[in-house]
Amino acid sequence: MLFDVKSLLRGSVYLKKIYDPLPNDVIHFHNTFEIAYIKRGKGQRIVGNSIERFTDGDLVIIPPYMPHANYGEAPKNIFTSEAIVVYFLPDWLAEEHINNEGFANVKKLMVQMQQGLWIYGNTRKKIIREMNVLSAKDGIQNIISMLSILKLLAESHEYKSLTSIGYSGNYNTEHVSRIDEVYEFVIKNFKEKITLESIAESVHMTPTSFCKFFKNKTGKTLTSFVNEIRISYACKLLMNEGMDISEICYESGFNNLTSFNKNFKYFTKDNPTTYRQKIVNAKKSSR
Repeated sequence: MLFDVKSLLRGSVYLKKIYDPLPNDVIHFHNTFEIAYIKRGKGQRIVGNSIERFTDGDLVIIPPYMPHANYGEAPKNIFTSEAIVVYFLPDWLAEEHINNEGFANVKKLMVQMQQGLWIYGNTRKKIIREMNVLSAKDGIQNIISMLSILKLLAESHEYKSLTSIGYSGNYNTEHVSRIDEVYEFVIKNFKEKITLESIAESVHMTPTSFCKFFKNKTGKTLTSFVNEIRISYACKLLMNEGMDISEICYESGFNNLTSFNKNFKYFTKDNPTTYRQKIVNAKKSSR
């Protein structure tokens, strides 16, 4: 689903505050850049072919026409989610500025932003401060704040690309709607056995056609996507020291420890025990 944000831009910047009991999007895309700051909330964030968990303080930049959605994890009717979203088009940066030698870092950043960015560290804190100031501004002051944000990013290394190199979001509205149905189906049913036949039927395709479509649009096989969702959920459960590894394995939708350990290592580069110990150490160091 395409959301036309261009018409809302004032001075090429538009800010929106979101208060939502459960942020369950449909897969959609905008015709502008988007900076999304999750002040409070948790769940699964999907941007292009990236699938990651988001928690309080999450900050990402999403480029125009990049399919994305947040799927919240919380009981309904309980206020759990708060976000600030800024839409912008840097059309106030003329071509002669971008091609100027002094703007080399900004030009490089604009290219990297086409993959989407997850921002962390002190850079994240500084950008959030700018976003909070921006919310009380208008017109030229908003553009000044956006230039400050771009400058912070251009001079920083505290970000990583969200989508893989070579990812191409060649979607139309029908494709986005179909992919959204698949994502919702998997996120609701990943703890159970998911067959190719059942999910192809849910989007009115043959299994063969679905496989080609899904791989072409996401760069992933269905099996890889399902396992990635399961491992992401397992990472959340590993924060609970009261659950043992085998219990987490089955709760995440795997039917044996061998498959669980193999997939966990593939997606996180750690085994479950090491991953949990890193969480424990991080908690201790933050006290």
